[in-house]
Amino acid sequence: MLELHRKIKLVKISVGIIASHIIMGIFQERIMKQPYINSDGISSQFALPFAYVGVQCFVYTFITVGIKLIYDREKNETPQKYFAMPAIFFVLAPVFSNMALKWVSYPTQVVGKASKPIIVMILGVLIGRKSYRAQKYVSVIFIIFGVIMFSFKPNYQESESENLLYGNSFIGLSLVMDGLLGALQDRMRSISKPTTLNLMLFMNAWSSLYLVFPLIITNEGIDFIHFCLTHPKIIIDLSVIVTVGTIGQFFIAQMISNFGALPLSLVMTVRKFLTVFLSVIIFGNELSIIQWIATGVIFIALVGDSMFRGKSSESNESSLETLETDNYDDTKKSNLKSVVIHNHDPTEFVKVIDIVDQAVPQNSDCIHCNESTKKY
Repeated sequence: MLELHRKIKLVKISVGIIASHIIMGIFQERIMKQPYINSDGISSQFALPFAYVGVQCFVYTFITVGIKLIYDREKNETPQKYFAMPAIFFVLAPVFSNMALKWVSYPTQVVGKASKPIIVMILGVLIGRKSYRAQKYVSVIFIIFGVIMFSFKPNYQESESENLLYGNSFIGLSLVMDGLLGALQDRMRSISKPTTLNLMLFMNAWSSLYLVFPLIITNEGIDFIHFCLTHPKIIIDLSVIVTVGTIGQFFIAQMISNFGALPLSLVMTVRKFLTVFLSVIIFGNELSIIQWIATGVIFIALVGDSMFRGKSSESNESSLETLETDNYDDTKKSNLKSVVIHNHDPTEFVKVIDIVDQAVPQNSDCIHCNESTKKY
């Protein structure tokens, strides 16, 4: 049982994660779905997905540089090619996700993105030649069932601003990008393990570089500057997203450092459900009874998947203790695999090492971990 002060700390961190990410979700929906009115009373919709992601990548690159200069000057030993390729999918996943919001409601996007384990499993089987236990397949089947329920709308007529085919297609593309990103990250870590700050720095730096081209080609860069000048309120909204994103990263780091991956996964699942709920209340997005039931089925399946993943991690820890007792050498231990958790958002990159070196207790890889902890 957790001691009282640790329970209080867990609650505080959980509230911090949920609050910061809910605020991000609200402002994201406001930016991508709500019209902005200029000084002349003319209403305009923000439809610049590359610029939206680019601003965050640019800002987080500078923030990471600042943090490295102050706290961590460890030299990067990972070849840049291992950052360059994943950064492509790191950019495209949120871009496609935001493009989907042009055609579907925010709750639909959140529920669609919650089906990420389906893509991870498919790519794991096809590309990684992985096998999964029965519990994993059961949870994925329930997620698929929930998504089908959520998408089924009898006697439904699309509004002029909606197109479920386009919207769901972009959500699907975003999920595929997430899956490919995770596969490439696994590959990178099997070869080289960059520190947390180096990973964040170079992933955002490469992403920023890639985004320069679509910003120029599509003219989104000029359009974004013009939109900010004529609708200065969006500058405030973007500033809020970047600020709470930074705060959210701090709480995520604290959660992993103090309590591990399972509580984080459960908290993030609760956050998604609350985001859907608040979107319905604040922005008037309507869900049918069947859709609410489907949402519940999906998130219960996600919780079950998280619990199963947590038990698997505990099993890995027990295996490590056995190896230590038998005095296995460091070379054999170094061959043990790590478990990667990726909550994709331009502001989110989190990794947890389940199998660590003999001299280092299990901890997470994050900005605020102890210096002795192995990081990205």
